Amino acid sequence: MVALTFDTGHVHPGYGWMGPLKAALEASVRALAVELGSAGVRVNAISAGPLVTPAASAIPGMETLAAHWEAAAPLGWDRHDAAPVARTAVALLSDWLPATTGQVIHADGGATLPLTVG
Repeated sequence: MVALTFDTGHVHPGYGWMGPLKAALEASVRALAVELGSAGVRVNAISAGPLVTPAASAIPGMETLAAHWEAAAPLGWDRHDAAPVARTAVALLSDWLPATTGQVIHADGGATLPLTVG
């Protein structure tokens, strides 16, 4: 199983109640990983950077958030390109990560890394 989440380590203006709900989703991923592991089911989540989607268009300030994300991501970020997130999902669903479960994998260009200024 693979769920989609969004940076729960920070508060994002306009995201409102979705932040706590995504944190609950991540806790559910961990709990399900424990419950379903004995049946051979892996459960993970992908924390993606902001992407242009119909759902994202309902978030106030999404353009500002996406612009900040693109500037902050060490690997870069393109809000119009879902391929990096899709490839992460394919990797998680494949046999290439057989011992990975209960994890939140970030596919966000590194924008959520705690960077320090030298």
